[in-house]
Amino acid sequence: MSDAFNLYEATYMQDADFITPLDEKIGDDFPTILEDAETPLYQGCTKYKKLSAIVVLYRLKAVNGWSDKSFNGLLEILHDMLPIYNVLLKSVYSERKFLKTFDLGYEKIHACINDCCLFRKENENVDKCPTCGSSRWQEDE
Repeated sequence: MSDAFNLYEATYMQDADFITPLDEKIGDDFPTILEDAETPLYQGCTKYKKLSAIVVLYRLKAVNGWSDKSFNGLLEILHDMLPIYNVLLKSVYSERKFLKTFDLGYEKIHACINDCCLFRKENENVDKCPTCGSSRWQEDE
């Protein structure tokens, strides 16, 4: 099985409320899109495929809170550093567009300021943390 499918499966198929399978959304283009995602980052690269490189870099952006502008700069530099004919995308916009094909977007979930709970599922409409009582919302002092 391909890395792209394994990533999709790990993301969506473990949830009980998973709704629409990926291949139904993409239709007949799925094999072509999957083949593109599984393209090595550059000729001879064995560690990263196009999709895995994009996911790793995008995670780095999210974890470090980088702006789109700074991340675009990084992508351009990395693209220039890699061997010619590499498949690394050069902008956040193109990465988001590529990931949207696989519906690998994200859902923003509020968390307690003390990391006690996530405000989702049964706590989705709660205004205070059920564990510590902290407000879900930022309060002006």
